[in-house]
Order: sequence, then structure tokens, then C-alpha cells
Amino acid sequence: MVIMLFFKPNVAKLQAQRDVRGLVRALRDTDIAVRRSAAIALDRIGDVQAVEGLILALQDRDAVVRHSAASALERIGDPRATQALITALKDPDVQVRKCAAAALERFGDDRVILPFVEALKDKNADVRRSAASALNRIGDIRVLQPMLECLSDQDALVRESAVCTLDRLADPRALDGLIAALGDTTTTVRIQATRALAKIADPRASEPLIALIRGSDALVGGHAAIALAKIGDDRAVEPLIRYLREGSANVRLNAARTLGELADERAIQAMTQALGDHDYDVCVAVAIGLERIRNEAAKRAEAAENVRIQSLEDELPAPKPAKSKLLKPNKLSSETKTSDSSSPKT
Repeated sequence: MVIMLFFKPNVAKLQAQRDVRGLVRALRDTDIAVRRSAAIALDRIGDVQAVEGLILALQDRDAVVRHSAASALERIGDPRATQALITALKDPDVQVRKCAAAALERFGDDRVILPFVEALKDKNADVRRSAASALNRIGDIRVLQPMLECLSDQDALVRESAVCTLDRLADPRALDGLIAALGDTTTTVRIQATRALAKIADPRASEPLIALIRGSDALVGGHAAIALAKIGDDRAVEPLIRYLREGSANVRLNAARTLGELADERAIQAMTQALGDHDYDVCVAVAIGLERIRNEAAKRAEAAENVRIQSLEDELPAPKPAKSKLLKPNKLSSETKTSDSSSPKT
């Protein structure tokens, strides 16, 4: 009688030997514990040779195996797994969906846009975060409306990714949503909203930005003043001067740079005083800004002087035409006759 002996794979030994092929074979073992151990081992090794086996493991009946396989594919980062991971975004196990979303986030493939838009509705915040972050990285105009809807997401990181995406897109259709985001409870969202509004540069954002400037948060107010300046509203000058004097080093630096860009002469006194700022970068920005303001002021003065001179010249009476000194025809004729009669005959 022949006795068939079946030995379980020694996963620990296979892992120690980095035997990827042996571990991939172990993924098909009938014992759930073996498959789990093999998937975890392949996740730790992260070898590209395991990709095909890990893709198949995403269909395993056991959630731990699927989760470990998705985690391993995230670590390996091979685009061949894209379609399988897209399918895994709908896995019933949240941990599998999280790993699949995190893995797909690395790829930046256009194929993930629509699946990630769907994933923005996932009940799990981590899945939504990965989806929003990936869509921000891709920056496709097709995600404009989904990102606007994400501005009301309960998770702050999802809202932050959404407003960052809208900043990248700089689409005027996002104006109302971005204005609403100025009232977000999270500082980073409010700041990013001011940056996005600065790019769109729509005057309708001026009043909400001014309201933000008047608030108690100097950091956000400083960014709001910069956005107001980018829009071209000269009401930004006075708040920027205040932030140049009272803000943090970063706020003062941004205020100095923006005042230099505006080149408004009202800032000269404050900028001159700020040359003594204890922050080196602020001092440099102030010096550069002052030079720009003075150069622009000189150009404006020269242009105004040229206009004044031209205006004076236009008021002067036009010069009279000079009189002609040509001889009268009858006089010229008589002189010719006299000359002809006085000539000797031959």
C-alpha cells in the first residue's frame, strides 16, 4: 500500500529564503492559514515577480488574504494590477477597499478617474481620502463637479484634497463653491480656497475675502489679502501693510512680496520701516518690493510729465505759414525783355 503524504508549505522558510515562486504557489493552498501567511509574506517582500499571483489572490474567499494581496500590490506598484484593483474598490471588506484605493493612487492612470469618482461616495473616510488625493494628482477637468460636492464632505482631508484640485483646475465655475469654502472650519481648507480664488480672479470674491481679512485669524487673513490683491482690488493694500507689521514671519514675507507686486506708493513708509525686520527673508522681500515700487512710481511720474508737456504743446497756437518771396510774373517778363534788348547783335 502506497501512503501519500501531503506536507504543508513552510511559509516562514519560504519567506526567509525569499522564495517568491514558492509563496505564490502557497497562495493557492486549501488551508486558509497558509494562504494568509503567504500573502502577508509577499507583502513584506514586495517582489514584482508575485504580481500575477497577487492579482488572483484579490479574488480569494478570505478577506485577510485579499487585504494582504492588495497591500502587497500597493507596495510593488505595478500598473498591471490596475484593473484588478479597480474591481477591488467595490470589495465588501473596507480594509481591501482602502488598500486598493491607496495602490491605485500611486498609478495616476486615467482609467481610475471614474472608479475613484464613485469611491468618493464610500462610507469609509480613508477610501474617500485616497480617491480625492488621487483625483487631485490627476487634475482632470472631469472631476470638477465631484470635487465641488466633496467640499461638504465630513472629513477635513477629503475637503482639503477637493479644494486643492479646484485650485489646480482654476475653473470659474468653482467660484461659488470656493467662496463657501472660505467659511470652512479647517484652516488649511480656508487658505487653499483663497489661493484658488486668487487664480480665478473674479471680483465677486472681493467682499467675502474682505470679511475674512477682518476675522481674527491672521494667517488666513494674510492669504485673503494676497488673493484680494491678485484680483486687482486696491483695498488689499491697507490690510497687507497691517500684516507686514503684525503678522508671523511667513505672513510678513507674503505681505512684503504682494505689496511689491502691487507697487502702490501707499506702502512705501511701511516697507521702509520693515527693512529692519529681524527675519532675513522678509528684509530681502521688502528691499526688492521697495525697489519695484519706486521704479513704478518713477515710470508713472515720467508718463504723467509727458502727458503734461503734450497737453501744453497742444494749447500753443499753430504757427503761421511763411510768406513766399517769388517775383511777380509781369515784373519777371519785363526784366527778361530788357535783358534781350541790351544784348549785342552778331
